[in-house]
Amino acid sequence: MKKYIIFIILFFILNLEAYPFPEGIALRTLKTSTAGCGSCHAFNTSTAGSFSGPDTVTAGQTVQFTLTYTGTNTGTYGVDIAAKTGILAPGNSSAYLKVLSSELVQITGLTVTSLTFDYTAPLVPGIDSLYATVDKGYLGRWNWIPGKRITVKLATGIRKENGIVTAYSLKQNYPNPFNPVTKIGFSVPQNEFVTIRIYDIQGREVSDLVNASLPAGNYSVEWNANGFPSGIYYYRIEAGEFIQTRSMILLR
Repeated sequence: MKKYIIFIILFFILNLEAYPFPEGIALRTLKTSTAGCGSCHAFNTSTAGSFSGPDTVTAGQTVQFTLTYTGTNTGTYGVDIAAKTGILAPGNSSAYLKVLSSELVQITGLTVTSLTFDYTAPLVPGIDSLYATVDKGYLGRWNWIPGKRITVKLATGIRKENGIVTAYSLKQNYPNPFNPVTKIGFSVPQNEFVTIRIYDIQGREVSDLVNASLPAGNYSVEWNANGFPSGIYYYRIEAGEFIQTRSMILLR
């Protein structure tokens, strides 16, 4: 009986050594903790890694990042990946990762050493960060992964203006008539995915001017009609259930 109990204990310990916590543990990155994985692992720089992906993204945009990591001790890997304000999803690594407490953790012990996942930027421009902690072997080694700094910007050409927003609006372009550049102002009172498209007199789309998720605010965007013939053009905004169309004149 004693031999049987000893065998069970040894088997349990050896499996702990080989495999990280099977369901994964969140809230272990430098975003929220200074303890890391210290409750079950020993800190050691033999486990290392890095993020790769874009340095600058558009507000509301979904892009992919990759976490690559290595470790010299035995066993499989465990990970905890967090974003300061953006939203994470397993993406291409759905066979390996799941969302736990808004962070990404392993579904089971990992043998792969690279994970590609989805990151959706916040709607508000600013600086965001990715964090990660990686361990190898349940009683093995863990280490922080250097954070990834991400600049979140508004879509190219869109400017946020001052003022209080109380309703949706699409302003008349200025100047009008114009040649060849004109400015279009618009407002959204809450976070919305906004599109503004330009159409010619025959109703054909000639420019996709705005196509982005935007926080509440007043905005302006310029349309450069260089290369387009004189005539009447229409611009149309769609933001949630708000839809409005106005006309403008390009006069050369």
